[in-house]
Amino acid sequence: MRLSMVSVCLLLLVAMPVFAADGDLPGAKDPPGIGQRFAGARIVHYKQDAFDAHAMATGKATARGKLAKSVNLEGRVTEVRYEIPAERTTVEVMRNYIDAFKAKGFDTLFACADVECGGRDFNLTVGPRTGGFQEVPKGQRYLAARKGDLYASVYVVKNYSSGGSTKNRVYVQVFTVETKPMDTKLVTVDAAAMEKAIDATGHVAVYGIQFDTDKDVPLASSNAAIGEIAKLLEANPKLRLHVVGHTDGQGKHEYNLGLSRRRAQSVVNTLVREHGVAADRLLASGVASLAPVASNATDEGRAKNRRVEIVAR
Repeated sequence: MRLSMVSVCLLLLVAMPVFAADGDLPGAKDPPGIGQRFAGARIVHYKQDAFDAHAMATGKATARGKLAKSVNLEGRVTEVRYEIPAERTTVEVMRNYIDAFKAKGFDTLFACADVECGGRDFNLTVGPRTGGFQEVPKGQRYLAARKGDLYASVYVVKNYSSGGSTKNRVYVQVFTVETKPMDTKLVTVDAAAMEKAIDATGHVAVYGIQFDTDKDVPLASSNAAIGEIAKLLEANPKLRLHVVGHTDGQGKHEYNLGLSRRRAQSVVNTLVREHGVAADRLLASGVASLAPVASNATDEGRAKNRRVEIVAR
């Protein structure tokens, strides 16, 4: 249902940009499509990926890590976390975001407050569990909305779990996903192109194999790319492959190492189970971010580094 428009005066007020506060992380900026923040807020976390997957909550939590409803999105994903000035409430902060979304013409997908969200389970599922967000279901408020190809969610909590200057401070997590096809420069090559690359260099990157964030099961959109690998193996009965998972440089190395191995093994399992490839022709490995093909300092570079490669054995 489309959010109703507020008065002209309020529209003008919420549409006014709020400029970056002192203390923002270097290079951080407000989320695209929203472009504003609660007055006096400062950015304490910023991450943007040129193309990634994100599951946005559109229903309450039914258990830790489980939502009654969510929407799986792909595109440019931006996460921004704010620390709000002292003596503000979650009601006040969320009301400002609701008014801003109304002014910009967003449609509400889901909204909840306090126990309606699913209590502590919602906090543990949606919140980052760090920096004032953890263990704080009291006062939590959430809004998910859409405007065309842009999806946005706002999660607001008050820090009851620690003392000092951050006690009772409000924190905000904003996700935006600009849904779009993956960069065409990274499209999947077909079996013939894979064979040519392996003959020339011994390996080829297969960018069409995609996973949800922190997951190791290939998305349905990966079927075509995995099918091309199967065609390559069928056309070359003597070919044996290493299937190697790669991540970008973000996150802890040990975690990424395990994730890249599991993703590679999932691809092997799919080739064996669904395409009849003999298991002894495939060997799964993961190298995390140890073999980048581009800089991990840029969105474009990280997108190129997140890949599955096949290597002739």
